[in-house]
Amino acid sequence: MDDMSLDDAPQWEKRPHSPYPDSGGESQPVSDAEAKGESTRLLSPQPETKDSGKASGTTRKFCNFPKSIPFIIGNEFCERFNYYGLRAVMVLYLTRYLKFSEDSGTALFHAFTMLAYFTPLFGAIIADSFWGKFKTILILSLVYASGGAFVSLTAMPIDDPDAKKWVPFIGFLLVALGTGGIKPCVAAFGGDQFDLSDPSQISMREKFFSIFYFSINAGSLISIFLTPILRGDVQCFDNDCYPLAFGVPAVLMVIATSKDE
Repeated sequence: MDDMSLDDAPQWEKRPHSPYPDSGGESQPVSDAEAKGESTRLLSPQPETKDSGKASGTTRKFCNFPKSIPFIIGNEFCERFNYYGLRAVMVLYLTRYLKFSEDSGTALFHAFTMLAYFTPLFGAIIADSFWGKFKTILILSLVYASGGAFVSLTAMPIDDPDAKKWVPFIGFLLVALGTGGIKPCVAAFGGDQFDLSDPSQISMREKFFSIFYFSINAGSLISIFLTPILRGDVQCFDNDCYPLAFGVPAVLMVIATSKDE
């Protein structure tokens, strides 16, 4: 093998690795300010896109809230109006109109209340394991509205004494299933509408829960005052107007459910 002179030897040059493919392999000096700006850009949250599935600025239609929030609040107001309006006259309906004894009417009233506060266990299981919150709220709101309408219709005069006395309990059962089924879902579903990576929506969520619980108490308070007036001050079928007292809350629940759809 011929001897190779030192001058003819290939000169291997170790070039520093450059992350910039168009820099010709040479490292580019980066100032401290540029490096700090680049790291800040990488660490800061990126704006949500339309396809991200989270709330964005394009979906805020009502006082900067996500567009579904007014319907959620309206649904809760109507639901509480329906439930407490029915409760306000239920004992009188059982004892004066259906002719149950005081003890039986009180027992049936408390059984209805117990069922309404026991069924949220099943509503939560259905929402978490099978249908999801929205579908659970929609389907059980339909059950709820149909129960209220059924109670109102069966409060009209019925010739068959046995049917008059026992058929209304189908409606009471549907109402208890409906109100209990959606109870664990509505507040959580409302909270899900907010994008917590956006600091402004964190404060909006706090305002939402304040308005949400105000709607609960407003619906309950108004119905407790209004439903007995509809029963006692309005006469229909030569008697206290139970169809109207039950019908107005039922109509509100139908309206709330149609908005959900």
